[in-house]
Amino acid sequence: MLFLSAAMFLLASGTPAQSPPPASAKLIAAPGVETLRRHCTLCHGAGMITARHMSARRWGALVDQMISRGAKVSDEDYKVIIAYLTQNYGPSR
Repeated sequence: MLFLSAAMFLLASGTPAQSPPPASAKLIAAPGVETLRRHCTLCHGAGMITARHMSARRWGALVDQMISRGAKVSDEDYKVIIAYLTQNYGPSR
């Protein structure tokens, strides 16, 4: 059900469906990576993150969706996560 919801979100957001990410994907070591690991990789493998390249608005919408499903992210950590994702996995990367 979670996969279906994520796929529906991506289709609705205009992001094309992608093949499954490699299991060996690694996150870019940069400021904010530990905050992202602490919150996001509890449920998602790094490949789910590294396979996407989105704007800050789209990353924010995706993180907001995870928060609505129960992820506990402080306002400060939210800003760090979105900044990390946009800098390292933004549309121009």
